[in-house]
Amino acid sequence: RASWCLPLLLTLQSSLATQRVVIHIVADDVGFNDLGFVNSDIQTPHIDELRSGGVALSRLYTSKDCAPSRGSIMTGRYPFRFGYYRNPSDEGGVMLNYTMLPAVLSENGFHTHAIGKWHLGFKSEEYTPTYRGFDTFFGYYHWGEEYSDHVFPPYYKGDQPCRGYDLNNNTGTELTAVGGELYSTVEYYSTELYTNEARRIIRQHPEGEDMYMYLAFQNVHDPYETAPPAYTSIYADQTDENRRNFSALVTLLDDGIKNVTDELKDAGLWENTLILFQTDNGGELPLEDPTPELSGGAGNNYPLRGGKFTLWEGGVRTHAFVFSPNSDIIPASLRGSAYHHMVHVSDWYPTVLAALDLDVPTDSGPYDLDGVSFWSAMLGGGVDMPRTELLHQPYNDYWNASCWDIDLENPYNPACGAAFASWPYKLYYGFPGDNRTVTLDSTTTATTEPVVAAVAVVASENVRSTDSPFGPNDDGKICASDSGCLYNIRDDPEETVDLLADGDETYTAMAATMLARLKELSVAAPEPICGDCTDNDAPSDEECAVVDTTGSWQPWE
Repeated sequence: RASWCLPLLLTLQSSLATQRVVIHIVADDVGFNDLGFVNSDIQTPHIDELRSGGVALSRLYTSKDCAPSRGSIMTGRYPFRFGYYRNPSDEGGVMLNYTMLPAVLSENGFHTHAIGKWHLGFKSEEYTPTYRGFDTFFGYYHWGEEYSDHVFPPYYKGDQPCRGYDLNNNTGTELTAVGGELYSTVEYYSTELYTNEARRIIRQHPEGEDMYMYLAFQNVHDPYETAPPAYTSIYADQTDENRRNFSALVTLLDDGIKNVTDELKDAGLWENTLILFQTDNGGELPLEDPTPELSGGAGNNYPLRGGKFTLWEGGVRTHAFVFSPNSDIIPASLRGSAYHHMVHVSDWYPTVLAALDLDVPTDSGPYDLDGVSFWSAMLGGGVDMPRTELLHQPYNDYWNASCWDIDLENPYNPACGAAFASWPYKLYYGFPGDNRTVTLDSTTTATTEPVVAAVAVVASENVRSTDSPFGPNDDGKICASDSGCLYNIRDDPEETVDLLADGDETYTAMAATMLARLKELSVAAPEPICGDCTDNDAPSDEECAVVDTTGSWQPWE
């Protein structure tokens, strides 16, 4: 059995390690300003403690939305390499010719478990978690659902073609939909359900054997339904109902993580555990012009610009950390430190394998690995910088930096441009999305800083251009020009100074070089997995027929 891999002289103790446990925690839509260690209005003492005892990843970059980030974790590729340019509809699943991370670990003797959100396809059994390398799956297939009764679509969506339970308990090839009265009470709030499942697996885990657990909590994705009273009472002074429930869900997440770590200690697994914590994208901002029916998100990314669905730093730069109580895994000298180099969410694939002293398979998919292991660099104190460039969103035949109808009609003002970083500069080519910087006032109600311009109104022309990188529908949108926008995200993380605004020749030449590199890296890509579909598309008649017959969302092909 391989030991934990350290770029140091292995001690006798570490070389005799007989068990490895990896708990990969993915929070949902937690913003840059939504955890206690950066915002004292939010209570997350257990997350804060883990972070302070581990190594913070101060520049973990994700996709601009949920499913692409999760697919990158599982494949080690940029999302467009498996056909994800945005969240797909139910028709879209990660291509089956990719070997996902849990499959590699399973082949190396690990017990593998997925809990919580999947969002990577379920139109047929082959796309579901236990067919992609996990031994078990307890959770939901969609982007979200009701926290209490586990129904999709959430009720705030109004009348829908079909609605049913999305809660599944799968083992191997046996897919079992569960729901109904058994799980329809506040005592079975999703956080408790997924925490209890994680604890059950930990208690029953075979002694001396390896485990990888992917724990993808629902917290804090909408709907912001009322959280358990013990948590909403903590934030009784918050005047905005969505933000109050959002804050309560963050603290509930924190307690769920505490209960999982307590179970690891009780089970005698703690000393052999590596915890990875991240969120899947930036916080979802409140709408600029909310209505009673749709207020938008309740997340906050201050002081960063933008949020979920955008390519600005507030949409893709997130908090993350790695932790282990074992100094043979994370040396004591690194506790409380930070790794400040760029990390992309695809880097988890090779990094987890490197930490476990396992080889990255050479035939894990049709396109080369985009992920770069940062394990050795992190343990070396960040002297080395294994990643110097990062492709946030491509520019190619399928995504040419011009807006579609679905982008223009979306009240969240999502990105429809491309973006590329070559440290420390970041280039936007086309509209990066909602460009507001949103702060919180004394009552923690979201307000837009007046010094930041609102998103410009676009013209009514809604046809994606094929003749030009920017169609007529993009007129007036920020960065929608022949040169785009360029920022120094090291010196100007709030992205307040466009270095191309004054026509400086040095920066203009730099932007041209970066654009050429962006186009070069974007070429190797399949067609979008389901064309211009999104996760707001109505389900097919065939999919609804299964829901109407069984009361639950299940594969329909």
